[in-house]
Amino acid sequence: MKKVLFTTLLAFLMFVPSLCAEEEFGKFEAITPDNVTITPTEANTKDVTYVVNEANLEWVTKDETIGRNVDGWWIGFKVTAPTAGYEKAKATYTYTFYDGRTKTNSYEQGLDKPSETEMSAWFLVKEEDLEALKAKSEETPEMIRYEFDWNGDDTVDQTFIVKLNVEKIKLDEVSEGYHTLTFESEKGTKSFTVKDGETIDKYFSNTEKEILESFLEAPEGKELDRMYVVSKDEEEKEFSLEDAISEDLVVKVLYKDVVVEENSENPNTGDNIVLYGFIGLISLGLLLALRKAN
Repeated sequence: MKKVLFTTLLAFLMFVPSLCAEEEFGKFEAITPDNVTITPTEANTKDVTYVVNEANLEWVTKDETIGRNVDGWWIGFKVTAPTAGYEKAKATYTYTFYDGRTKTNSYEQGLDKPSETEMSAWFLVKEEDLEALKAKSEETPEMIRYEFDWNGDDTVDQTFIVKLNVEKIKLDEVSEGYHTLTFESEKGTKSFTVKDGETIDKYFSNTEKEILESFLEAPEGKELDRMYVVSKDEEEKEFSLEDAISEDLVVKVLYKDVVVEENSENPNTGDNIVLYGFIGLISLGLLLALRKAN
């Protein structure tokens, strides 16, 4: 009996530390800009909010080795995985922008070599993003939200929210040799930076192409009519994504209503279907009557 009690007590004492052990979470640190506030201030926290208080964001060329896959204005931070409960090959993170765009990446793909636990995360900021956030009438609206699954069990282990003090975020000028390409339609505005003389469809990254294709998709009940450019020294000029850019351009995108043409050669439409159906029923009735008579 004493042996059984001793064994039970020993097992309980071994189990208690696991109950008391503090759960470990990832850590977030600013890369650029440096005027940020991270709350709560405790290092080991499940839900973290990262507020960019003020910044003059410098326009930089793309550097895919660290995750900046297009030219533009970037905000970046470093993420360090927890030392426990982390499986590199299974860890993923999903990020969701203020406008509903979302994407899931593996944490391993984002690792900055030779580190096995650290990665840098970057997100692009554009003028239209700042304008959209200002319209939310919040001092520090949410720009993007990251949700981390550290062990690959398909549950969110940690949330990281980035907010911007939009009134104090400024975008520096685009570097010499690059231009701004702006698309305008009834859906709004999307801007991109393009290297002087580059062909658009070859210069754009896959991410930019996806964003532009989504933007150019016609609203329900409409189809793309045409695109044309308006520049400082030109009148209206037809535009295609294969055009090379050598100055700042605004591309006007026009849609038109989808016209459903009636096929006059096809009699099986509209009232004709009802008529033919009625004739078919009469014919079937006559056929049955003849069979019965025979």
